[in-house]
Amino acid sequence: MLVALLTTSVVIVTILGISRGTRIVVLPEAALPAKISMTEGVGMVLFNSVYALTDSPRIRVSALQYQTYEHQLLPEQQGKRLHITLEPKPAEVRFSTDPEESLTRWYLNNEFISESDTLQQSLLPGEYDLKIDHPYYEQINKAVSLTAGQHRHEIVVLTPITGQLQITSTPPGAVIHVDNQVIGESPLTHPISGGVYQITLSKSGFDTVTETLEVTRNHKQVSRVYQLPAAQTTVSLSLSPGGGSLTVDDIVQPAAKTIQLAAGQAHRVVYQKAGYVTQQQIVTPPLGQPLALNFDLQEARGQVQIMATPQAAVSIDGKRVGETPLTLTLQTVPQQLSFQHPGYRTITQTVTPSRDVTRQVSVTLIPEAQAQLAESPKRYQHPAGGEMLLFQPNTVFTLGAARDSQGQRANEFLHKVHLNRPFYAGVTEVSIGEYQQFDTSKTGNKAEPITAISWLDAARFCNWLSEQQGLPPVYQFSNQKLIAIDITANGYRLLTEAEWEWLARSAKRPQPTRFAWGDSTTLPKHAANIADEQAKTAVAMYVPQYDDGYAGVAPIGRFSKEISGLQDQAGNVSEWTHDVYRLTPPDSETIFPQQLDKRLLAERVVKGANWQSGSLTTLRAAYREGLSQPRKTVGFRVGRYLNKGEQ
Repeated sequence: MLVALLTTSVVIVTILGISRGTRIVVLPEAALPAKISMTEGVGMVLFNSVYALTDSPRIRVSALQYQTYEHQLLPEQQGKRLHITLEPKPAEVRFSTDPEESLTRWYLNNEFISESDTLQQSLLPGEYDLKIDHPYYEQINKAVSLTAGQHRHEIVVLTPITGQLQITSTPPGAVIHVDNQVIGESPLTHPISGGVYQITLSKSGFDTVTETLEVTRNHKQVSRVYQLPAAQTTVSLSLSPGGGSLTVDDIVQPAAKTIQLAAGQAHRVVYQKAGYVTQQQIVTPPLGQPLALNFDLQEARGQVQIMATPQAAVSIDGKRVGETPLTLTLQTVPQQLSFQHPGYRTITQTVTPSRDVTRQVSVTLIPEAQAQLAESPKRYQHPAGGEMLLFQPNTVFTLGAARDSQGQRANEFLHKVHLNRPFYAGVTEVSIGEYQQFDTSKTGNKAEPITAISWLDAARFCNWLSEQQGLPPVYQFSNQKLIAIDITANGYRLLTEAEWEWLARSAKRPQPTRFAWGDSTTLPKHAANIADEQAKTAVAMYVPQYDDGYAGVAPIGRFSKEISGLQDQAGNVSEWTHDVYRLTPPDSETIFPQQLDKRLLAERVVKGANWQSGSLTTLRAAYREGLSQPRKTVGFRVGRYLNKGEQ
């Protein structure tokens, strides 16, 4: 034993001699005395100091009522003072409610913790304010003092709140049930604890009323006033015709097969539908017995006197019923009357007949052409971009020139044409840019008029415009050959000779003029592109002391608008017209209609001066010549009738 003691002493002395002691200071002082031990490594603990022979030993510090603390001593911490603060052990608490209420809300120091019938927490020692809240019980506030390591279990008894239920009803004397238990008859004041209840009121001859109520600490007083509806009787309905409107006591109801009416009370039931005679019934449904009501409405009819100028055929909903003047007896629903007369715009008018008075419908039809004229734009752009202007002639116009007229040529035969069809005319000649949209092979300045094309190519361009706009074509081709002209079509075409000359000489004038600019032989400034001073070396005849700014052809629309509102009829390029060129004088006494020439001959009338025209003869609007081949000085402008048909 002496040897063992000596050995132990040697070991201790050796450890003390070769190791550095680490002083462990335990805080707080209330934790002393604390127990310090090594759990890993080689060494010893002596008088609160740790002497280690290995690197990074692990120590454990424990004290009564405090949580055990473990620490790994790092090399840099050995041989120094090490402060270790112990944390007190938590208290374990468990509070439960009696009765068990899962909606109980628990608060500690005014902080919400949980909603349950039990609060179970680990808490640090100290003082706490515990609040226990449930809507159906009185609130509990409790001070709780906890010590380290304490285990506290407690049952908290909840005190129910006492509320009050006040119930009245109309009529009174209804039996009151609370959760299927009778508590009396209305009116009634009854004490009641907190909670959710089903309230039921019942009385003979009236429907039962049920409601769910909640009594809480914040709403202890609950008052209700109930209106018991009279017991309902099922009333079956037979309604003919269907789709009408049903009212019960002036309240609109769905027109169903059955309705519910209060028993023992008088009710006014009305069924009505437009076009039928309204029916009503006053009924008092018996209690507990079914009732059947039958409504069979009769058609309501009234007289309508129908007149039209001119006399017209009348249709109702697409069915012809006669011709005006007409008196009909019709059902008193909106009736759509349609008035039709050949050549006139159909008019549709709606009238609702009345049982009490005779309705009168009087209409005046307007010619279809007049209606289309009123609806049509005064000007618009055609599909290639050129501007079109609407004209409404109504005159007998004399073409040509008298034999004694200065500059007159023998082919300018005097003859009369009755111009009475509205038509559109191009404000300018067709440009190269417009024509290229139809024929991409043509080249040149896009702003200049297209020239050097045949009459047939001009007609094909017109048909292309018609196709783009969805209009019927005027010129009928087969295998590139012209085979017919549709004189009823209102598609694009060339202007007739009569239209062209009327536009240049008479449109918007009090009386016809010799030139497109008027009657003066002196050209106004910017009037036209003709053979001027710049062209005198290139042409046989020119107009002296006049300079239009162009030695050759000019872009379209560069000169002043003429009296008609068009441009370039006085010059720039001559223009193809629709008409066949003829040298046979027409009858000077006949008034010819405004109608397209149907002949298919190749030689066509060309009208108007051009940039090479320099004589009085060629500058006159009556000047005309025949041509069958393209020419570099000839272009065209387009026109079209407003309406289809020959008149």
